[in-house]
Formats: sequence, structure tokens, C-alpha cells
Amino acid sequence: SKRQIEGWLKKKGQKRYFVLQNDTLYWFKKEQKNIAIDHSSIQGCLDLVNYKLKTPPPSGSSDETLTFHLTSLNTTNNSYSLTCFNQSQLNQWISIISSSLSRLCSQENPPPSLIIKKSLLKKKGKDRLFILKSDCLTWFESHQENLDLSSSKIKAKGSIALSRSSLGHGKQPYSFTLTKTTDNLGSEGINSTVKEEKTYEIICKDQKQCDEWMSALSDVIISLSQQKSVEECKMGWLNKKGKKRWFVLKSGKLVWFKKVTTVESSNSNVRNYINVVHCKVRAVVVSGQHGVNILVDENDVPKRAGAIQNNPGQSKRHYLLLASSEADCNDWVQSLLKFGAKPDEGDKEVVTSTREIYSSYLTSKL
Repeated sequence: SKRQIEGWLKKKGQKRYFVLQNDTLYWFKKEQKNIAIDHSSIQGCLDLVNYKLKTPPPSGSSDETLTFHLTSLNTTNNSYSLTCFNQSQLNQWISIISSSLSRLCSQENPPPSLIIKKSLLKKKGKDRLFILKSDCLTWFESHQENLDLSSSKIKAKGSIALSRSSLGHGKQPYSFTLTKTTDNLGSEGINSTVKEEKTYEIICKDQKQCDEWMSALSDVIISLSQQKSVEECKMGWLNKKGKKRWFVLKSGKLVWFKKVTTVESSNSNVRNYINVVHCKVRAVVVSGQHGVNILVDENDVPKRAGAIQNNPGQSKRHYLLLASSEADCNDWVQSLLKFGAKPDEGDKEVVTSTREIYSSYLTSKL
């Protein structure tokens, strides 16, 4: 299934590779390059539905301001502190996890681990506990159906991403097969991929159980094939007029708030936004700080009731949004361009004030 976010973080001072998939956070000692997670190498995992997020303080040491915390809702002494390597990475992780938690909390009576079906089945002659979730089938080396999956000590033996799998009847009685397709790098590296297929045969105790499992798997596979891809978005902190604001880029609009806001919440109570498609953007350096320079038609800026309307095409509004680093700045510029903004002419310029930016733009139009 599609990974929500992944990358290197520090846990207890040690680098670990983290993957958030299907609202479950996994961590590994090595980078997971293949699309399908190698469950045999999982160092630990947790379901976000059982945790709450605590964001870092605005000031403190470098590690403190780059560390977010996931605290268990069930026990008071189960907490994970994860440290990012820069502000841009921190913004991405906070926005994605906040969005996941908001979605999980909005569900009515959400099941603890989003389990659709589970039971003991046989794989290669051995009993395994199979768990069917909304997008994958996972199995564990256990003979107990009441296994506590919320524990980070429980390690899966294997998993199949159902979004790229096909279901069939097995050769043995009361059995079915799942064939998964994975993309691996070809001989030419990132410019080529090779599709590989692997088939698993799973045996049930009787025909009734086999029919029930095939029906449940078929429903999940069909549902995944009909789902629309989730609209991409970008979130993070930027400095606007000397104040930190939380920006959300979605649906062709750049919106900002005073506090961290999820994608779902950003759809309401919007008072300020920029229509990206009518903007020109470029990266600049202002007094040593990297920023995103945006010039937008005044007509595209939302007007408050009773405000005087300017003549169309005769007024421009300028925004300067300072980022935490050059990488974060470039990432925002690329995202804005991807959502329809036009590149401003000229290379990145080193300027000393916002007035100089706007003056240089007007001069270029004369």
C-alpha cells in the first residue's frame, strides 16, 4: 500500500528508518527501498489510533525543537520521542501524523487496529495468525487469536499489499492464493523497473472458512481498485511579517493559520488565502534568510466586506514568506510551481529588504 511518509529519524539517539503506512508507524535499522515493507526486519511498530501527538516547544535546544512525541492513550509510561534532522522534515512529519490522527478520531467507533478479519490459517504447513486490514494481509507466528497487536514487541512474519495483488483458488482443498506484484530497480537504476510476482497459497480448515476469507479479500481488493488517489498537499511553518504561521497548500490555494491545522480542518474557517494559479514565485535571500517571494494579482486576494475594490489588472500584492532553511524554501517553491504557480523571471537574488524585491519586480515591467 502507499506509504504516507518515510525517512530517517533519531529514536533514543540512534538513527532508524521510519515508515508510516496505513496509519501504522514502523521502524527499521536499514532503509526500505522496495515498495512492499519487509516485515521480517521490523524493529518495532505502533498504530496511531492508540496514540496522541505532542509537538515540540517553540524554543529550546536544537534537539528539543526538532523532537515530536507520540504518547499512548492506554498507558501513561509508553511514549516515543522522535527527533528530526531539520525544520522542513519536522513540518512534514507533524502535518502527516496530525492529518492521520484527525481522520482516525473523526471516525465513529473506530476499531482499535482497523481489523477486518482475523483467524488461524496454514501457510507452508505451519499455523499462522492472519490479520486482514483495509489494505494489507499480515501474518504472525502465533497460535492465539487474541494477540495484542498494539504492543511494539509483536513482529509480523510477513505481509501482502492488497492494492497490487490478485486473488485465486488454490490447488489444495480449502485453499486460496494471493499473487502480489512488486516493482524493483532494473539494471539501469532508477530509470528502469522490473515487475516481479510472488504467489502465496493459504489453507483454511474447511470450505466455509475459505469462502469467507475469499469474499473478504475480494471486497478489499475491489475497494482499493476503486479508490481515488488522495490529493497531494503540503504543510509547514513559515514566517510572515515577523510572525510564524502554519501554511497549508491544497486545491490550488495557499492558506495560513496561527496554529497547526490538519488538511480536513483547513477546509473551514478560512479567512486568508492565495490563489496559487495566478501567482509568480521565486526563492530569495533576505538579510541572510531564505524566503519564498510571491507576487499575486490583487483581484485574487480575498476582500473583507466593505473593502474598496481595485481596478482589475492594475494592482499586485506582494508576500514574502521566510523559511527555516534553504532546503525548506526550495521545497515550498517547487510545491507552489507544481500546484500551478508561474516561475518569476531571474535567478535567486540576494536582497536586503522586501521593498527591494518589489521595486526590482516593478522595474523589470517598465
